[in-house]
Amino acid sequence: LLKAYRRDAPILELGCGSGQMLWYLRRIGFNNTVGIDISKDQIELAHAKGFNAICADAPTFLKEHENKYEVIIF
Repeated sequence: LLKAYRRDAPILELGCGSGQMLWYLRRIGFNNTVGIDISKDQIELAHAKGFNAICADAPTFLKEHENKYEVIIF
């Protein structure tokens, strides 16, 4: 499903947890990814792995960042 997107396309993952999908996206070459999760503990784990992850509520985050991402994964 992601083959049509540039490797620098802005991608947002909702509920990223500790970053498994972010890891996969990085592995297949995507380099402009952000993950959000409501759990501070999960965000800390994602940060420890070097991912751009934000502790945030999805509806609020999406409202504040309309039209910023080409792909949203949940």
